[in-house]
Amino acid sequence: MFDFSGEQVSRFATNCLIVAGGFVAGYVLGWLAAVGFDKLVIHRKSPDELHKAVRILCGLLAAVLVALLVFGGGLGAGGGGSGGPDRTLTTGSAPNTQSNTKPTDPSEPTAKVAVDVVRVRVLAGTEVERGSDKFYRLGESGEPADRAAVLAAVADRKKTATGAVVLVYEFGREAGPGTIAFTELDRDAKQAGVQLMSDDEYRKFVKAGK
Repeated sequence: MFDFSGEQVSRFATNCLIVAGGFVAGYVLGWLAAVGFDKLVIHRKSPDELHKAVRILCGLLAAVLVALLVFGGGLGAGGGGSGGPDRTLTTGSAPNTQSNTKPTDPSEPTAKVAVDVVRVRVLAGTEVERGSDKFYRLGESGEPADRAAVLAAVADRKKTATGAVVLVYEFGREAGPGTIAFTELDRDAKQAGVQLMSDDEYRKFVKAGK
């Protein structure tokens, strides 16, 4: 609601006079700028109409800037932006701007996923010792393992898992989707009832919260 008390009317009138003074100051500065432009730049007098337009434009710009300063807070209960008390906030309780919700960290998954992970690296070519059937490396330790060792690791994890078990794979330097080791890993994962995912697929899976 607007406050039309004597104090507010007096303040509003004072602000209007300040804005008018800003216009006059801008008008004078515009005149000085036009005269200086004629003398220092073009060395001749510009048309009177151009001078008048420049003076009025500078005056209006100055008035607008001053109005933004003195009326920046609005004309409502806040006292016309002149620093008066805001009566709309003197009663009642202040709004609660705090939230109990923890901000989301973009680096964290958007949802917690109840899964247990067994990681395996698929090997091929010179990464495998000649004559060996250990075409995999298990876990962070990277110990060489054969198919039986991988299945045993999955079985052990399923015994203690609180959720689904996911077999997350990555390829070595010479391995790929077409290698026999990966084909057998895919078949073994299906027989063991666990989901086989690449490392990228697993990251997306966790972020999606599925």
